[in-house]
Amino acid sequence: MKKLNFQLERKYNSPMREEETFIYTLIVDLEVSRYNAMLSKDYKVLNNILSDDMHYMHSNATSDSKDEYITKISSGQLRYLSINASNVDIQVCGDHALVLGHLRAEVVSDGKPRILDCKFIAVWSFEGETWRFKAFAPTPIPTVT
Repeated sequence: MKKLNFQLERKYNSPMREEETFIYTLIVDLEVSRYNAMLSKDYKVLNNILSDDMHYMHSNATSDSKDEYITKISSGQLRYLSINASNVDIQVCGDHALVLGHLRAEVVSDGKPRILDCKFIAVWSFEGETWRFKAFAPTPIPTVT
C-alpha cells in the first residue's frame, strides 16, 4: 500500500498578505498532488505540474530533467513506496515559492530498496498562468553509527 504523510510547520509566524495566503495554500495542494503522482506513477499529473526545464537532484548527487524523471517513474526504474514529508514550511517570494522540510521515503531505485532520509528544498515558479515545479535538492541526513 502506497502511503503519503505531509505535515506543515510554519517556522516564520509573520503575518501573510492575502495573496501570499492564497499562494501558500495552492503550493500545499500542488506538493500533495506531486507526491501522490510520484507514489501512483501518474506521469500525466507530473507532466502537467513539472516545469519543462525542471532540475531534480537526487540524494546520490545525480540529477534528472523533466523527461528523464518522468521516464524513470513511469517505467518503474524509480518507485516510491511511501513518502513522509514533515516540518514542511513554505516561503512565498514573488513569483517563486520555496518549500523546505524533512523527507523520509521508501523507494526502489534500479531494483534496489532504499530508505531516503534528507532535508530538502523544492522550488515552485509561476510560469505563464500557472505554478510549476522547478527544482528539488535534497541533503542526506548522515547516519549515526
